[in-house]
Amino acid sequence: MTAKADIITGDVPNALQVPSAALRYQPQGVAQPSGGSHLWVLADGSIRPVAVRVGVSNEGMTEIVGGNLSDGDTVVVGDAANRAGGFPAIASRVTGWIEPLHAALAGLADR
Repeated sequence: MTAKADIITGDVPNALQVPSAALRYQPQGVAQPSGGSHLWVLADGSIRPVAVRVGVSNEGMTEIVGGNLSDGDTVVVGDAANRAGGFPAIASRVTGWIEPLHAALAGLADR
């Protein structure tokens, strides 16, 4: 018999989060910024680096605790080839922290 358990070690309500893949993304043919953590933001058809300070990570998402990033910004997580041979960005919107585990636990408590 096996079991799966999620152990909550902390809770950060209303935290800004991005896919962890956004922090690993490095565009080809573009000079990489120096310094600490950064991600690439898509705006007006082009990308630009944004320095960030990261917090905790949770199942593929990472909390952003500092930097010039806002809820609703579009961060780049990868490249996709198109028919013209270019590589447009695959992007994801920055969102507030969502705790699906809390909803799941509430549902179990109602049983």
